[in-house]
Amino acid sequence: MYATFGVSYAIILGLLVSHGQTRRDSVSVSSVREAAPLVDIAQAVKVFGPDSADSLRMACVAYAEHVKMNERTTGDSKQQPHERHVHFGQLWKIVRRIEPVGAKQEAVYRSMLNLLEYIASERYDRLAAAGDHMSPFLKVVLLIGAGVLFCFCGSLECRTTDST
Repeated sequence: MYATFGVSYAIILGLLVSHGQTRRDSVSVSSVREAAPLVDIAQAVKVFGPDSADSLRMACVAYAEHVKMNERTTGDSKQQPHERHVHFGQLWKIVRRIEPVGAKQEAVYRSMLNLLEYIASERYDRLAAAGDHMSPFLKVVLLIGAGVLFCFCGSLECRTTDST
């Protein structure tokens, strides 16, 4: 019975480690995909004049720094939901204030909207993958399993020393 329990516990633990590594890789990929369009937006906004370009470029930098300093390292767990979206919301506000004039500005504006939508999608994927999705029940099962396995290994050691 203990052997079956030990094998089952090892399989569950292996699956959890594999799932954790997959989530970590997903966060890493989403972070890169989220950051790349910021450069394109900062370059494309030059078409709308220096005021819009400067404010949007500063908002892109503030958003990237916020993600790097707060969300990436802490998994966004310490912040309130409205604090998480401040910098990204600022990007949207600046873009919404832009009034495109002419075909070139219209095309760049639509491109920026598509890039912001793409950033929002990657941001959602990153935040979802970074969260802790392990159920409390599973944590309890793993802790109990570790305790039983520890006791079993201890009893095996006692048996082997008594028989020799």
